[in-house]
Amino acid sequence: MPKPLPSPSPSPTRFTITIEAMHYPWDQFAQKISPSFKETFPNTTIRWRVQGDWRSYPQRIAALEASGTLGDLVETSPGTLLAFWAQNGLIRPLDELLLTEGFDTSGILHGVLEACYFKGQLVALPYLGHPGASLLLYNKELFAQAKLTLPDADWTLQDLQRVCQAFQRARTCWGYFPYVHLPQAYPSLYLFGAHLFSQDGKRSAVQGEKGQAYLSWLTKLSSFSLSPSRMERSPLYMFRTGQLAMLRHSFSTFQTLLSDARLAPHLGCTLFPQHPQTRARAAVATGIAYCITKASHIPQQALRWIKFLSSSEMGVQMFLQGYAEPGCRITSWKDPRVLEQAPICAQLAELADQATPPRLPWNLRTAECLQIWNREITRFLNNEKSTPEGCLQTISQELERVLHKPSITWEELSPSL
Repeated sequence: MPKPLPSPSPSPTRFTITIEAMHYPWDQFAQKISPSFKETFPNTTIRWRVQGDWRSYPQRIAALEASGTLGDLVETSPGTLLAFWAQNGLIRPLDELLLTEGFDTSGILHGVLEACYFKGQLVALPYLGHPGASLLLYNKELFAQAKLTLPDADWTLQDLQRVCQAFQRARTCWGYFPYVHLPQAYPSLYLFGAHLFSQDGKRSAVQGEKGQAYLSWLTKLSSFSLSPSRMERSPLYMFRTGQLAMLRHSFSTFQTLLSDARLAPHLGCTLFPQHPQTRARAAVATGIAYCITKASHIPQQALRWIKFLSSSEMGVQMFLQGYAEPGCRITSWKDPRVLEQAPICAQLAELADQATPPRLPWNLRTAECLQIWNREITRFLNNEKSTPEGCLQTISQELERVLHKPSITWEELSPSL
């Protein structure tokens, strides 16, 4: 009697992960390496929907969500938009999914991972992280002309002020430009331990000794630094053209400036000067993170893509190929291949690991709050406010007014970002 024919094997289930991406270098890197993911998971295809930049992205996601056509993964920096999506149910909490899939987050830069939480739940996973504008960039040639010692990691804020005074006396160039408006001023504000809001975002926290200490330092430094009224085009332009000796900026900006053949031989960087008493450093936890949408029917497969892209080796390759900083894991930032090209990355990794993200107002009316700070700081530095205490009192009163408003709506959100 002939043996029965074997039953045909069922066809493997196939998946398509739809990613709502943008036109940035890190997105380009992700698209470039997606075939490698396909080799590991042959039954999974990545579908890229790439349109626009940050200015149009929130509106685009809102439109896709409203039409019921939103993909599986959306991306954002930690902050107001991420919190808004979590608050309004557009994205899903990830804690249980991570346990199911065995996704180990212990190697991710702690400060950056902390920025991906909302009300105690992990709602995003980073694949790129860094400590913000935490470097002091400087022009070696201008220091040599003024016969000044180059900055180093032992510098304090007092050293920065001293050198700014020396450049002012030498009249060869401006010494420094202090960013005073938020969000650019967050790293230096946090260096003093000052915050706009309480931890829960329900009260103003700026009026106090730490805020006053920051404004007192800023007042002294501004008297010896480049002022906005004397600026030509932008601080970065003046730095590139040799009119400005020092500037606080990010590692990505430093890497970009190294491609300037005229400036590169004279370009140096070190950590931004530390607080003379507390030894605190200027840093703010940030990066780029993926969120899995509530609309996704394949969250496990989407998580596998995040796990792949956020691996240590992918971070190293993203940097070595010139797309972005070295990923989101401390092992990437401290990899020998990375340190060979940029030794400062080891120190930046430590900063990003310890940094904290900006606190948000409970109602997510962040843009309104930053406008208050920026307006009053401008008045204060133009001598329209007599004392740090008076300036901070006005800011605190105005912040409290905004904090009494209801939560921001979909219509109000996008124009405010």
